[in-house]
Amino acid sequence: MVYTQSITPNVQPAGYAEMIVVVFQPHAIGWFIDTPPSSFFNLEISGFDIGNGALSGLALRIFDCVDNFRCVHMIENWLLAKLYNVNLPDYYRIGATVARLMEYPSAKVTELADVACLCKKQFERVFGRCVGMRPKEYARVVRFQKSMWLMQNGQCNDADIAYASGFADQSHFIREFKAFSGRTPGQLRNEARPYSDLFTDPLTQSMK
Repeated sequence: MVYTQSITPNVQPAGYAEMIVVVFQPHAIGWFIDTPPSSFFNLEISGFDIGNGALSGLALRIFDCVDNFRCVHMIENWLLAKLYNVNLPDYYRIGATVARLMEYPSAKVTELADVACLCKKQFERVFGRCVGMRPKEYARVVRFQKSMWLMQNGQCNDADIAYASGFADQSHFIREFKAFSGRTPGQLRNEARPYSDLFTDPLTQSMK
């Protein structure tokens, strides 16, 4: 199953199920599946629907394998083989800007372009190719996820959350929060426990 940063995965196992999950950094997946991430922007699709024969073959071998350690070994070998296709300069450039956004969600595109050592137009093109969305779109995702993480960790003051998450003001925060979640921050607190899969995931630590 492949999905991008601005939607929630909808995976519901029936009965007992085991899952092996591979989580990519936002700018990395395209090089491993030979498909631009923009092709499934705001979509949730099966890996079989991507049209990558090598990936589908790997999935079928995993389905037939009963040893989880063997499955992980097959995945690791497949990923290592794909590393030869990675454009390392672009990977490191965009990786640095993604890390900058994680730390400073209000960073402007021109600032991110400077981090990547690219002009603004070229940076937006490379970022879109690697991440699958424009820098401003991804920044919106990061700000929303940062606000969820703050709420998850007990922060209740909307004005403080707005400031810490990089929103222009409290109204901007509430408007964007509702656009992503369908709820205001207060409504979500009453209905569910806020959780940020972006800032809570161990992957985040490797980007700092």
